[in-house]
Amino acid sequence: MMTLFLGMALGAVSIWLYGQVKALGTINWLGRVLYLSGIVSLAFGIETFTGSMIEHEMQAGWMGLGAFGFTTAILFIIGWRFGVSEKTE
Repeated sequence: MMTLFLGMALGAVSIWLYGQVKALGTINWLGRVLYLSGIVSLAFGIETFTGSMIEHEMQAGWMGLGAFGFTTAILFIIGWRFGVSEKTE
């Protein structure tokens, strides 16, 4: 049940962020792929963390969340740098 709520929250935040980025500029195909990969990586990190906590493997949970979280941050930064072009009006 907690995973369902996390998924809904992640979806709502993703839609909001997409709207914010769309207002700042256009997103090319590379940016879309990198953002989608980052969201999937974040979902894997949350799933790894919750699954490991259920199994009482705290170190594995935190390591999985850290590894996938770091990957998510890198993908989002690269997506922002190379995937979003500013509007020229």
